[in-house]
Order: sequence, then structure tokens, then C-alpha cells
Amino acid sequence: MIKAQDVDFYNEQGYLLVKGVFSQAEVEDMRTAVGRILERAAKSRKDKNHAWQGDYLPQEELKKLVLKGFHDVHYHDASFLRALVHPNMAAILSRLIGPNVQLHHSKMLVKPPENGAAFPMHQDYPYFPHERHTMLAASVHLDDADAQNGCLHVIPGSHKNGPLEHRGQYYLDAKAYPIAAGTPCPAEAGMCCSSTT
Repeated sequence: MIKAQDVDFYNEQGYLLVKGVFSQAEVEDMRTAVGRILERAAKSRKDKNHAWQGDYLPQEELKKLVLKGFHDVHYHDASFLRALVHPNMAAILSRLIGPNVQLHHSKMLVKPPENGAAFPMHQDYPYFPHERHTMLAASVHLDDADAQNGCLHVIPGSHKNGPLEHRGQYYLDAKAYPIAAGTPCPAEAGMCCSSTT
């Protein structure tokens, strides 16, 4: 699924987009699962807004944004458990970080159209410190994402700079690291973006 030059790119740049990790049928199963999870959350009154707060946007703009977040989503629906152990995922991750790939946690982020909250630039390292660069985030896209609808942005090679100072551990200074300064990573549904943490 990935070649030696893909691994070299990942090691040098700190991220890698991989096409066709999941079939359209598998993506549709996960999309349907998202709907069920959101419906259950709304019925149980656990339907919270997880949009990041802070000084990266004016407060009046932050109040309008919505982000639904669920941790350990593989416990919420079997389609996500199947995704975790999917042969394509195992093949990609073991090429990038070595054998015996282990799960730290899974998470689902749902950003509604028009008012979906962006994540400011950040490193995952402050949340999950580790000794070696053998931890990564694997983002599975269930919808097409481009620059217009908020695709992931990265700063290529920034993983080589080590941990950067974050505001309250959460995000980088938005003036020094604006999202627009990052390299956009447009993706199609079924693609996976792996990035160092």
C-alpha cells in the first residue's frame, strides 16, 4: 500500500496522506455509525460542544462554532473497531512506526457545515508525551476535505523541532502559527493522514 519513498517522505516531512485505505462501503458504514452515535448522545443529554476555547479567535466568533467529540469511539460502534484492525491500517502503520502497532485511543470529531470549529495549530505531543517518534495520529476521512471546507493543515518538518511551547498545553500561538501558514492536506473519503505527534 505504501512504498519506501512514502516512508522516507513521512520521516522527513512528518506526515503522509494515503489513498484508498477504506472502501466506499466501509466509509459509508462508519458514516452511518456517526449518525447513530450523535443520535444516542442527543437522547442521553451528553451532546456537548467541544470547540476549543482560547485566544486564537475573537470570543464572539468562538461562540458560534461547533465541534462534537467522542473518545474511544471503537467502543461506540463496531464499524470503528473493524477500522482499527483493518489490514490496510496495520500495513501502513507498521511500515511507518514498526511492528506490534498498539492503540493509545480513538477519537471521533464531527464538524458541522458552516459553523464547524477548526483546531488551531498544535502538536499532540503535550497530550501524549513519549520517548521515541513511534507514536502517530492516523486521521481517517469520512468526507472529502479540501481547503474550502477545512482540511487538515500541517507544517512539514516541524516534528524535527521537538516540542514547541503551547498556550496552556493546548495550541500554538495563533499569530506565530496561523492555520493559513500550514500546508493544506486535501483528502478524499476513505483516505488516511498519518502524522507524527
